[in-house]
Amino acid sequence: CESKEIEIVIPALRLLGNISTGNEAQTEELLNNDILVLLLKLLSHERRTIRRESCWIISNICAGTLHQVQRCLFYPDMLSKLMELFTCD
Repeated sequence: CESKEIEIVIPALRLLGNISTGNEAQTEELLNNDILVLLLKLLSHERRTIRRESCWIISNICAGTLHQVQRCLFYPDMLSKLMELFTCD
């Protein structure tokens, strides 16, 4: 059943990633719809591909406005989880 989940999760992450490359309003909409909750959870996923796609979305958010960067990096446990990944992966 995990392979079926992956068949959905990876394309969904790519879709969200593409949206996060859009304009400020599109990125803000993702943030307003709690994407950070999802991303923080997925940063702990066993599959490297899912962790990598999640990091890509976070990097896109951090290319946005100062407010968007702050919302992302100051989200509880986000920065510590990213640092953990950067030192382990």
